[in-house]
Amino acid sequence: MQQKLTQVKNMQTLLLFIFITVSVSSTKAFPISHVTLLTPKHNTLHEKDGPRDTSSLIKNSIKDEDPLVNNKKEHKYRNFRSSISRQYQQRMAADPAFLSKSILEVGIATSSQLLAEVNRRGFDRILPEIDFVFAATLTAIVGKYYSMWRVAPTLESQVVLNKSKDEVTASTFIPNNAFQSSSSTLPTIQFHHRICAFLLPMPSLFQAGFLASLFGYGITSFLIQMRNFFFPSFISQTYPVNIWEASAFTGVFVALISNLRYQMLQGIIEPRIINRLFREYVLIKRSMIFLVRYANGLLGSSLAIMGMRWLGLQKVK
Repeated sequence: MQQKLTQVKNMQTLLLFIFITVSVSSTKAFPISHVTLLTPKHNTLHEKDGPRDTSSLIKNSIKDEDPLVNNKKEHKYRNFRSSISRQYQQRMAADPAFLSKSILEVGIATSSQLLAEVNRRGFDRILPEIDFVFAATLTAIVGKYYSMWRVAPTLESQVVLNKSKDEVTASTFIPNNAFQSSSSTLPTIQFHHRICAFLLPMPSLFQAGFLASLFGYGITSFLIQMRNFFFPSFISQTYPVNIWEASAFTGVFVALISNLRYQMLQGIIEPRIINRLFREYVLIKRSMIFLVRYANGLLGSSLAIMGMRWLGLQKVK
């Protein structure tokens, strides 16, 4: 029985060798360049005049496809860039100080989160709970700035059901901020418009908070794994955080709490109180904006830490 199996294997090897030899010899006698090609354009056979190098044919086909792929990628990049630029110009038109406020917001998000961590945990617990602190700080930077960006007033309206600008009426107009003042360039803002302005950004804010937390806690989890790999003797004083639960909590927090805080900040406190009271005192006005935004960031960070602890998402050993 074993001899028969050996014979069969030898026969298969011999047939494979003969097939390879015939294939190589046939390609030398009849080059591939002389074989008729089927073009998909006309769905007919055409014989090419003269020999052609297959490698050049492949290169040419790749070169023919590259511009299409590159053009699509470049088109998507240009659309994304133009969209961001247009949204930025809208916010700058409504608030000339938007750029300085954006830079200020990033600094405030970082420092206020760290200050809130020290206030809630105690200075002596920062290093033992550094996993929580680092993840929360990354999440705060991304989540807070997007919240500020999303509800910043603009001169253009948000239109329900993607209606064109010519179809914008008092029934379809929705302001970008629930507390935004009416102006001559916009229809009269009714109460239901303001309710919609608060509800409309919720899905995108939830997504932003979810992704920000997923990024912050995901990076932290990766760094923890690296730390455990290089320093196996290190004993953490905190339990690992469930990334999905933390992301869901942050998404809901940003959609509700951060949404309301930034709507009030940019729709009432800054334009109607600070700007009016200190219009002629630029330095005082900037100082007041800084203090109010810092207090707003500190409040948001403290509420987020309280919520994470209350739900048991951050546990200490």
